[in-house]
Amino acid sequence: MPDTFGMRLLVSYIFLFFGGWLGIHRFALRYPWSGVVYALTGGVMGFGIFIDIFLLPYMVRLSLIEEN
Repeated sequence: MPDTFGMRLLVSYIFLFFGGWLGIHRFALRYPWSGVVYALTGGVMGFGIFIDIFLLPYMVRLSLIEEN
């Protein structure tokens, strides 16, 4: 059985680094409203992207809990 948390975390970090200013990682984790905010503000002018580097494991874990 694949490691769901690890795989989703890796994909989320890839989305963050290549499309963080558009909020792609937030849309992928089912946070559409904050994804729209990121898309309209350029990742909250870059500060939100920096903060998400540290918050991403927590957000992935919450999205997995909400799925089950």
